[in-house]
Amino acid sequence: MLDRKSPPPYKKVDSIHLPEVAHLRLKGGMPVHIIDAGKQPVLRLEFIVKNGAVSEKVLGQSFFATKMLTEGAGPYSSKEIANILDAHGAYVEHHPGLDYCTLTLYSLSKHLPSLLPLFRTILTQPTFPEHEFNILKDIKKQQIKVDETKNAVVAAKRFREALYGEHTYGRHLYQEDLDRIALQHVVQFYEDNIRNGFEIMLAGQVDQQVLDLLEEHFGDLPFRDLRGSTTSVTGTGETSRINIEKEGSLQSSIRQGKVLFNVTHPDFHKFTVLNTALGGYFGSRLMKEIREERGYTYGIYSNLIPLKNSGYFLIGTDVIGEHTEDTLNEIKRQIQLLQSETIDPEELETIKNYMVGTFLGSLNTPFALADKYKTVYFNGIDLEFFTDHVRQIYDTSAEDVKRLATDYLDPDTFTTVVVGKV
Repeated sequence: MLDRKSPPPYKKVDSIHLPEVAHLRLKGGMPVHIIDAGKQPVLRLEFIVKNGAVSEKVLGQSFFATKMLTEGAGPYSSKEIANILDAHGAYVEHHPGLDYCTLTLYSLSKHLPSLLPLFRTILTQPTFPEHEFNILKDIKKQQIKVDETKNAVVAAKRFREALYGEHTYGRHLYQEDLDRIALQHVVQFYEDNIRNGFEIMLAGQVDQQVLDLLEEHFGDLPFRDLRGSTTSVTGTGETSRINIEKEGSLQSSIRQGKVLFNVTHPDFHKFTVLNTALGGYFGSRLMKEIREERGYTYGIYSNLIPLKNSGYFLIGTDVIGEHTEDTLNEIKRQIQLLQSETIDPEELETIKNYMVGTFLGSLNTPFALADKYKTVYFNGIDLEFFTDHVRQIYDTSAEDVKRLATDYLDPDTFTTVVVGKV
């Protein structure tokens, strides 16, 4: 009879063997990174620019420059571009990020001969029609207006603003920023940071025909190697409590944390074990105490969020308003317990098995593999990072957890933002 009371045995993972990433350069020098994997004839092509919002001279330039690429190019209007994509069952995503800007195409392999000429036009001959620009501005204004009514969004924005101040990592678009930005600013960002400055990340079933098509349509473009910013960002060091009262709110959104480090830091791997113990999964200490035992919230989490030139630790939750202070006190108590008491070996073993299992489960698709590769490539490290990640998870001791909690999670160094019923 099957024993349903005992968990199945687990096997320790000794190493991670990720598929090799192939690299080539087109005739004009443009880099192509290839993850040839998967059983379906589906491809994801990412056109990635290493300059994101950190390279802006006017706030919002990168956002609109990325969004406007498919709003008109060469002889095509935005409607014609959308119709061509729809006719081929293709899908496009725009990712204007802090450190990078990406335009992503999802398509069946058989449609690339029709879609790559269109994408060459999109990336090299955007027309930036003013009518479409004004529509995008109106949409963004409405989105900002709606977001300002959401406690969680306001808390997240104000938290990062407190951490990073006037640096791009701490800035967000507001209504007045949209009034200041003009179409000429968007065009200038494209010319300075996007034109012929993109690398191609190709994931899925990749054969020689696909590579020949890339050479045919992009090989003659003279590649501009845009490095982006490499200056380390330390943040403001602010440790204040920021309360934003929202009339009529029954809940409070809490964001608490500090600037720490990114994936290149020597303590990154073992810190993720500490983070998981505190609030990184459903069985974490914060979830057990604040959700299950006290019923203050549906969910609470902690996370270390790495950026290219920085990284920050974050605790986030939405709680019943009258339990705001109790929640903050309990967060502090749980951190102090990790600093003063040695974590139970069984709890630590459960966390390690969860982390490694979750990591292995995140490698199921060629697109997920490409995402992992981007993590190391854009941070100047190699794929051994992931084998080292698993090894260091297993090597993390109870004393390591205690030391890291003491070194990095002093609640008196946190910035705290509370929005809602304060």
